[in-house]
Amino acid sequence: MNSIKIAVCFLCLLGSVWLPAQKELNQSKNIDEVKIQVALLIDVSGSMDQLIAQAQGQLWKMANFLSQLKKDGQTPTLEIGLISFGGLEYEQHKAVKLESPLVTNLDFLAERLFNLQAMGSQEHCAEALQMAIDSLNWSEQEKDLKVIIIAGNEAFDQGPLDYRQVCSVLKEKNILVNTVYCGDFQAGITHLWKDAADLSQGIYANMQQNQSTDQMDTPYDVKIADLYRQYKNTLVPYGPDADQHHTRMNLSDNAIKKMGNIFYRDRILLLINNTSNFGFTDLIDLFGENGDQLPELKQNFLPSSYQEMSPANLRKKVIEFQYKRRVIKDAIQLYTEKVEDFLQISYGENYNENSLETIILQILKEQSKANGFL
Repeated sequence: MNSIKIAVCFLCLLGSVWLPAQKELNQSKNIDEVKIQVALLIDVSGSMDQLIAQAQGQLWKMANFLSQLKKDGQTPTLEIGLISFGGLEYEQHKAVKLESPLVTNLDFLAERLFNLQAMGSQEHCAEALQMAIDSLNWSEQEKDLKVIIIAGNEAFDQGPLDYRQVCSVLKEKNILVNTVYCGDFQAGITHLWKDAADLSQGIYANMQQNQSTDQMDTPYDVKIADLYRQYKNTLVPYGPDADQHHTRMNLSDNAIKKMGNIFYRDRILLLINNTSNFGFTDLIDLFGENGDQLPELKQNFLPSSYQEMSPANLRKKVIEFQYKRRVIKDAIQLYTEKVEDFLQISYGENYNENSLETIILQILKEQSKANGFL
């Protein structure tokens, strides 16, 4: 847990650097695009330290899985939001707090998630769900997947709102409510967590809240980290604050690496597969999307070290980075497979069974497939 506390301090610094330049939390602009929207509702009352730690760790693996899905040949835009409930600091006002809207920028979301602390006692699940309705910008398109995952350990009917009415509204909006009870499976049924999921056509599951998150280091972590450093050197941010993106990314990388390689590996995998989830546009991606041609560019949107390049030299550099990136990405994928083999041998095939990460992945796999995301 000490490494997690250190990481939180780094992410507080990241927030101070990040927010002034964060003019748009979402890259999403096309109203016809397909979306996957996920809202995490996390109980942060006094007994939820391990739940929060597991939630912090599962973000990257969940995003990795969702970012690789397609629907009708189209890659969906991934948006994730965060609501906490049961916190001490806002008990006098209300039992819930919007930590992050639905955003594509996962570094922004991670900063909020890693700042969560367990302290408080008012676990009002229905109010958290109501805030998800009122405060998150849900898509109105039927083709999109809209999911809530709420996790906690007290009776679901606490608080002034009737959870049944709130779940009925969510069902009408085609928002699936999945409930994760931290404790015995039957106790969760008794405390109405299964009823809430059933009312909104979601899935009920349980987990052991005191299960710790093992660091799970492997012999391949150093090599993966070295390849990732090389990969970052091929990133060419394009936008009004292009020079700042590497600084922000390095701060976030350092914070998450201090939490352990199990988190860092998943973050690396997500970035090499989809830079759009990190709040910037990458010139090499633009080049590939434009038929291996440079689109019309604004010179002041390029990093300062690229602004004096001629179009021919810039294109040459982009092609060089494009090739390097493919080689590095393939190598990272190879070592990642070795990591998975090592973990299964060292910890057994079900090494992370009954963790929040595994439960969320199982829920999302079932619901994404049922909604045509493959």
